[in-house]
Formats: sequence, C-alpha cells, structure tokens
Amino acid sequence: MQGNKEKPIERRELTRRQEAALLAMLEPSTDGSAPSLVQIAKNIGCNPSTLHRWLNQSAFKTRYRELRRQMVEGSLARLQSLMGKAIDTLERNLDTKNRPSECRAASTIIRQSIEAVDFSDFDERIAKIEKQLKTDKA
Repeated sequence: MQGNKEKPIERRELTRRQEAALLAMLEPSTDGSAPSLVQIAKNIGCNPSTLHRWLNQSAFKTRYRELRRQMVEGSLARLQSLMGKAIDTLERNLDTKNRPSECRAASTIIRQSIEAVDFSDFDERIAKIEKQLKTDKA
C-alpha cells in the first residue's frame, strides 16, 4: 500500500520475569564475575532458550541498555562525590612520602571523575546526533 507507513512499535511492558532477568544480568555473581545466562535462567525459573529469545527482542534490549546506563551513571555520581575527599588526601600527603597507595587511589578518583564528565558530554553529543538523524529521515 502506497502512502501507508508502518507505525513504529511502541515500547511494550516487560513481564516481571523479564525484569528479573535484566536485574540478574546486571548483578555480579558471588565471585564478582558476570553470571551466565544459564544460571540467570535457572534463578528466575525460565528456560535458557527463552532468555536467549528475549535478548533478541528490541524492547528487552532497550530496557537492558537503560538499566545499564542508570547503573553506570549512579556509579559515576558516587565516584564524583569522592572528589573532595580525594583532593584532601592529595593535599594532606603533599609533604610526606608515607602514603603512596592513598595518593594513587585519590589520583585515580580524580582522573576517573574527569573522564566521567567527558564521557557524559560525549554521550549527550551522540544522542543529539542520533535525534537529528532520525528527524532528517522523517
């Protein structure tokens, strides 16, 4: 049919089990590594093939990216909240040679906080470009 464009699919709600799977995918296992999809499926009571099918659904992938972004942004905010303490540590240790590990940790916090701002700015620029591309295509 000419002139009839297919409407974009609106984001549908995910089931409780899908949300549970997403949260489990973002939680580290007891040894600190990422849990396997088989283990996640077992923990939420679904078949691993179901979880693999969900991973190919756009709504599921979109929600996963949203949750992961929230987690990263929360971690970056926490890191940035330590900036003052890190600077205090560096200042306190300017005249001593006794606390190299504290200074390394403080320097890392400062460096990563600055990189986080750069990352956030970069992410915003990409989002604007993507939005503009979508607008141009319409």
